[in-house]
Amino acid sequence: MAGRELETMLVERSAGRHLAAVAVGALAGAALGLLYAPGPGSELRDRLRRTARSGMDRTAALVDHGQRRLARERDRVRGVKARTGAAVKAALGRQAA
Repeated sequence: MAGRELETMLVERSAGRHLAAVAVGALAGAALGLLYAPGPGSELRDRLRRTARSGMDRTAALVDHGQRRLARERDRVRGVKARTGAAVKAALGRQAA
């Protein structure tokens, strides 16, 4: 595997892990905040349920956005790689002639 491809793959993995950690942290923080807020048990459970659903929806939207952006960037990098390879081959072909 080429060095750049490995670097890109590692950056992609790292970004995904960071996004997941942020999402889990946000959900945990929201749940803890609600647990320490005053209110009846049934109200608290309802608020926890709504907050959890909202957090899961936001997390899913962020993951979807990240995957789409990653796919666009991967396609862009592949295009640059292809154009660079073609330019190098053309330059080498001119040198050999």
